[in-house]
Amino acid sequence: VIGRGGGSIEDLWAFNGEKLARKIASVGIPVISAVGHETDFTICDFVADLRAPTPSAAAEIAVPDRREVLFQLDLFGQKCRDALLRSLERCEANLSDFAARPCLLDAESLFAQKESDLSGLFSRLQSAATEKIEKSRVDLAVLGGKLDALSPFSVLARGYALAEKDGKILRSVRDVAPGDRIDLRLADGELRAEVCEKIKKKASRMSK
Repeated sequence: VIGRGGGSIEDLWAFNGEKLARKIASVGIPVISAVGHETDFTICDFVADLRAPTPSAAAEIAVPDRREVLFQLDLFGQKCRDALLRSLERCEANLSDFAARPCLLDAESLFAQKESDLSGLFSRLQSAATEKIEKSRVDLAVLGGKLDALSPFSVLARGYALAEKDGKILRSVRDVAPGDRIDLRLADGELRAEVCEKIKKKASRMSK
């Protein structure tokens, strides 16, 4: 605290000096200016950290009242107790809510229900899988029948033969000449044959 009691402007003039103002500004601890009465102003008031209206007021600011400090501590303690009680009440309410949930009141019944639901779901899944497999088997059999009907080996089994010459399939009598050797593939084997005669199919009226 830097200050003095009231006085004339000449008495307070020492607190307007530049040297003193710079000294106050350079101090590393808070400075309270308390020069003269409340109506008096000096340069010290503007460079200090705080201005007090009188020296006695500065003393009260610098040294807090013990009773006020104890009151504030008491008040802070009460707030802490109230906050702790509210927190405990919230925890107790949350714990009561958890304890009242069905999964804790009758856990065995809940597990039994879930087990029943799971068993029903498994049965439905098994039935759906069996039905899907059976349908796929039928579809496969149908496709197999169609594929077998289109297979050249099925055609051979019905009494037809596949004629080849030099590994190439014969599609017309023009592809061979008498004396050529050809291969005839039957359902149960192959024959080596020689062309004795070439007879062309007569054109029908429809083709004409």
